[in-house]
Amino acid sequence: MSDFIYLKNIECYCKLGVYDEERERGQCVHINLELELDLSKAGLSDNVQDTISYADVSVLVQDVTISKPYHLIEHLCAEIAKALLERFSKLNAITVEIHKPVINAKWFQGNASVKIRRSRSN
Repeated sequence: MSDFIYLKNIECYCKLGVYDEERERGQCVHINLELELDLSKAGLSDNVQDTISYADVSVLVQDVTISKPYHLIEHLCAEIAKALLERFSKLNAITVEIHKPVINAKWFQGNASVKIRRSRSN
């Protein structure tokens, strides 16, 4: 059975970018998560112990984003997915999307997003 929890637009400050000045200055990114797990027990019990706490997920995501500087959005996505799978045993798979609204490069106009999916089997 595949059930999902969606957490959207988690705003996180991080030191992220290919260029030194991006990492030195830091910036906010927006993170979307799709958590895949069995929610049947929580649906019957109405008990937070039978699911994954949104607050706990958000705190862990914030901790990962501020833990060190990152060059690539791809690497930050992978680190968040790894941390969530390690921390929450109920989680079967996770999709992490990071949206970087500001690219600090004169030659690039727009923004960027990266989305990855990881499961316990990979």
